Amino acid sequence: MLEKGDFGRCDTRHFAIDLAYSFGQMQTLLKMPKRLADAGLFAPMAALGPKIGQGDWIYVTARKAG
Repeated sequence: MLEKGDFGRCDTRHFAIDLAYSFGQMQTLLKMPKRLADAGLFAPMAALGPKIGQGDWIYVTARKAG
């Protein structure tokens, strides 16, 4: 898409949504065993996502080619 508009990609950064936003605060999770189990299962994948280029949102900087 960038190349189509005659732009060259400069940098790409992957970010993850804050885990407390996704799963809730630890105090709340401790009161809800099912939700705590869910967070324990998915939080490692959510934290790993940006490190392997699979973040929740991506910032791309580009510059006009030429």
